[in-house]
Amino acid sequence: MDENIMHEEPDMPNSSIIPDKESNSSEKEQSVCTENDNIPDDEFIEDTVANTDSSNSSDSSDNKNTQEQLADNTDNDKVQQEYSSCQNLQNQYSQPNPYDHFKQQQMQYAQQQEQYQPYQASGQYQQYQQQYQQYQQYQQYYQQPAPVPAAPKKKGAAVPLTSGQKKIAWLLRIGIILTALVFLYCIISDAVLFRFYTPNNSTSSSYSTDKTDKPVIYREGKPSSYDKYSDKTDGESYTVKEIADMVSPSIVQIQASSASSGGSTGSGIILTEDGYILTNAHVVNGYDKVTITLYDSDEPAPAEVVGYDSKSDLAVLHTEAKDLTPAVIGYAEELSVGEEVVAIGNPAGLRGSVTRGIVSALGRQIRSGSTGFYMDCIQTDAAISPGNSGGALINMYGQVVGVTSSKYGNAYFGGTYEGLGFAISIDQALPIAEEIIAQGYVSGRVRIGITFASMTEPTIQEEFAANFNIDKSPCKEGLLISDISPDCDIANTDLDVNDIILSVNGKKVNDYDQLQEVIKDCKADDILTAQCRRYTFGDEKGELKYKDFTIKFKLMEDTSGDF
Repeated sequence: MDENIMHEEPDMPNSSIIPDKESNSSEKEQSVCTENDNIPDDEFIEDTVANTDSSNSSDSSDNKNTQEQLADNTDNDKVQQEYSSCQNLQNQYSQPNPYDHFKQQQMQYAQQQEQYQPYQASGQYQQYQQQYQQYQQYQQYYQQPAPVPAAPKKKGAAVPLTSGQKKIAWLLRIGIILTALVFLYCIISDAVLFRFYTPNNSTSSSYSTDKTDKPVIYREGKPSSYDKYSDKTDGESYTVKEIADMVSPSIVQIQASSASSGGSTGSGIILTEDGYILTNAHVVNGYDKVTITLYDSDEPAPAEVVGYDSKSDLAVLHTEAKDLTPAVIGYAEELSVGEEVVAIGNPAGLRGSVTRGIVSALGRQIRSGSTGFYMDCIQTDAAISPGNSGGALINMYGQVVGVTSSKYGNAYFGGTYEGLGFAISIDQALPIAEEIIAQGYVSGRVRIGITFASMTEPTIQEEFAANFNIDKSPCKEGLLISDISPDCDIANTDLDVNDIILSVNGKKVNDYDQLQEVIKDCKADDILTAQCRRYTFGDEKGELKYKDFTIKFKLMEDTSGDF
């Protein structure tokens, strides 16, 4: 066999070779490949060998072109272009099963291998074999989809929000805006209220309680070295003289007067440096003009009634006088029976009177002469006379432990007794005073709005019978109504003057104490039910008839101080 014969590889399957992306085959090369593809595979190999032999013996231009074509196959790029064109044509006429076609070509190649041994021994065969293997590798590589490089992330680029995140963002914006509006509204409203607001307290006092600074009341207990069972106090207690010198500047004399009611005198305790004074309500209530006189002065200074509470018989005054010495307030609960005390006041207008005594008893429930209300009082044998009302009861440490009141002693016993005086406990009086200073009245007080007398009293029965020109009262129980306040809810009921209230909320009421027992736990706007009776003249002369009826009324808040 001629050594110059070159063996051409059999047709390869489509998956073995990858066409070059930039192959541009000439029309001539495409026509050659087309003609060869139309020839059967067996004939193709034989024709290729024959053409090779003829190229060695002939000098025609066709043989030269064939040899040049075979020689150019060493060029990888050209081989790829030619094979790509041939491959495209072959794909048009390929058999239904490319694998069977390839196996058939392989069998033909194996049968003819022996004929081409000399050709295989040459270096060109190994070269084509290596190229064939390379084509398979290239084809596998290019058949894989080229990876799409990820778009480079821009530094600081915003990440798009989902629909849910957008909703949350909008809600947060709305919340921030609403919070800002509420905050702005609060600032504006506070500024407006601070500038224009004035409290509207329904009190009889003309004194304004709108104070920015809270008054300072000095209060302290007994020294820690005090032993209530021993007289040894390490020199902490004072003598009566020392107490008189120390506390007298804190006690003032009070004069109250009016054109219609005459006048009244009493005492007062200076609570603060800015002019608040504690006294008894009966000393100043009902008077138009009030003045105070300091311990070391003969000139009276004007004072205003801040507020009063007739139920507890306490009142607070205010004066613009300067250089005031406030008293030190102690604790009545630290007192012991038998402990020495000092009373300072102005009995009968005698300023700066000092009396000495002991604590006779503690926790006495004594009723006020003006209202009948019970207060927690300290009993003492220190002399307390008219004019001492509103003065101070002082322990031996110079601390005020009670507010002296002759009114309580007179009401309890119906007269004046030597060695028997009472003072309102400072522990009960101070909270009332502080509330009056703060708002001008004591909160929690209620009133029905009636003035009455007890039908159990013989004198009241006689007056009732005289109104009807009869000898004997037909009723001896209940509360006889003498006046009804028009600003109270009870004025809107059928109750009238000279009617009798027999019971309230199912409980009989014959006097003040029984009525107070019914309403003591009630609050303003509570509804009460009362059973009432009305007497009228009968058909015959001297005959009385009566009619029972029921009313419902609402309790009113009492800010007037009257009780």
